[in-house]
Amino acid sequence: MTSRAMKTRAARLLFWGVVLGPALVYTAALILGQQRVLGWERAQSITLAQVVPLALAYVIYVLMGHLLFNGTTEQTSRKTIGLYLTALFVAGIGLQIAATAVVEPYPLRGILQRQYSQFSSGYFTVGARIDNAATFLADFVQNAPNYPIHPRFNPPALPLVFWFSTRVAEVLGPLSASLGPILRPLACFDEFPTPLSDGQIVGGLIGGLIEIVLATVVIFPLYSFTKRWAGQRAALLAAWLYLATACVLMWVSRFNRAYPLIVITGLWLCELLVQRLQHPGKPRFVPALLIGLLLALGLFCTVANAPMFAIIGLYLAVRMWQHRASNVLPQRYELVQWSLQLVGMAAGFVLFWAVLVIGFGYDPIGTYRASMNQHFTLDRPYWPWALFSALDIFNFIGLPLVAIAVLTMWRKQPALAAAFIVPIAILSITRLAHDETGRLLMYFAPLAVALAASYLSTQSMPIRTVVIGVTILQLFTHIALLRVISYGTEPLVVPSATLPTDLVPTNIRFERDGEIELLGYTLKPTLKPGDTADITYYWKLDSTEPLSHSYKIFTHVAPTLADETRIGNADGKPLNWALPTTCWRPGVVLRDTHSFTVDANAAPGDYLVLVGLYSEFTNERAFVNTAQRAMNNAVELPQKLAVEK
Repeated sequence: MTSRAMKTRAARLLFWGVVLGPALVYTAALILGQQRVLGWERAQSITLAQVVPLALAYVIYVLMGHLLFNGTTEQTSRKTIGLYLTALFVAGIGLQIAATAVVEPYPLRGILQRQYSQFSSGYFTVGARIDNAATFLADFVQNAPNYPIHPRFNPPALPLVFWFSTRVAEVLGPLSASLGPILRPLACFDEFPTPLSDGQIVGGLIGGLIEIVLATVVIFPLYSFTKRWAGQRAALLAAWLYLATACVLMWVSRFNRAYPLIVITGLWLCELLVQRLQHPGKPRFVPALLIGLLLALGLFCTVANAPMFAIIGLYLAVRMWQHRASNVLPQRYELVQWSLQLVGMAAGFVLFWAVLVIGFGYDPIGTYRASMNQHFTLDRPYWPWALFSALDIFNFIGLPLVAIAVLTMWRKQPALAAAFIVPIAILSITRLAHDETGRLLMYFAPLAVALAASYLSTQSMPIRTVVIGVTILQLFTHIALLRVISYGTEPLVVPSATLPTDLVPTNIRFERDGEIELLGYTLKPTLKPGDTADITYYWKLDSTEPLSHSYKIFTHVAPTLADETRIGNADGKPLNWALPTTCWRPGVVLRDTHSFTVDANAAPGDYLVLVGLYSEFTNERAFVNTAQRAMNNAVELPQKLAVEK
């Protein structure tokens, strides 16, 4: 073997090592790691029942992709391609359900419950209660600090999705009346006291379906965009790869997954605009106008979408330069044409905001200030978290795909490569993402996938198989082992607890009509200073109607009923913060354990154990309906706690 051949072979080995090596190392780290991996909580135990559905779904999806890709040529008809994309769309939804099954025993119900939960986003919590969209927009800045979780630091577009879906549900009155009672238990994580109507409940379902459609329909503009510069087979491969990424599969019910639709549609319009400028007789102004509208819509969804300007702007700038380098039209004519396009983009952008500001009294500047003041408040070390967001989104996309996108496509597609790499580099080095995880940068995913698909479509089947196989392995392990967030316990599957033999029975009821019943509790009767103990309550909801308030439960260990000094204290939401009182089902006995620590300086003696409930929003205590002894809505439990030396 000649020296040149050896160098070529070494370069190829190095290339494929860089493409495949990090993914294999990361996969091994996920499998062998303990507790946390790269900032995410790692699952300590998984069962076959959790991961087999996802594994089977991936196998079926890979086989489906193999058949579609090999059955496609550049001459395949539009109708056939449309059928292929529709099949991928349906299969993608199936993949989402299978991925959700990893963390949700009943994935369809779990997806819907996440959409209802204010801890998942809060958009439904706000949007379902909007009576008038114009008033909501006009008063948004004033009311934003009172909105729960994300809406208080995000612009109002996403709550308006649920305002719209609730209006649709109200029009479908009979359907809402029949579905409302079925869905209501899943909406219990909406913990505000205002009762939900059937229309609001079904509106949450419609809003959830909108989110899934927006996240999955990305493949259609992704296909159209990729086809324009890489051909039909590469475009179909891009659509297939995109739906297999953790960006799509791991965050069902999060509208972050819909943002790539804005970006990839904008890039498709940019490509359409550039190519139309090469044919002077064709219309050119509409794509530019739509690009401006898309950018405005992105900011209206969330100010975190500002990098969309960099992505679309960079892509268009490089494509303009490429067009100029190969254009034979007079320079003055070309300058006029591009000036018109920029005016069109500005017109679309200004038109969008003019309608909101003039027509609805919306204050975008005030919203931006409120967002900046309340959102970017995390304080973490600079460099680790400067790099974390980029690494995180790379893991969610698939490390082999990102490596190919970065290493191979600068010459063939410099515009898209620049639009992918440069904004991520700026966000990382300046830390403009400011401690946020890569999932918020999902709009970069279709760029990397399009670049990788273009390269892989030209490679031999063995190479393509290995790269895709390692990618799927990394993504599968990523989804199966990382635990991103807990949405609480599924209320429909919480079993009724059996009362233990050592139960201390009680006759204690809270609320005006005694709806909350404390059947009894268990507690070690003797402790020492510094000991940590568990007290387990057994609750039951004695009502046919769900509770309208979310209560925390407090346990105080004090020398007197006045509760002026304490040697022990525990506060928390029921079932380890997983099942708020608004989720309790009538007649179900709930086993609820809380921990407290006895003060290390506590004097020996007998102490009272006091229990009560209070609103997590107003701190007002629940009314004590029945108790042997109570003061200030704190109830004394029947047995005292002995503290010994």
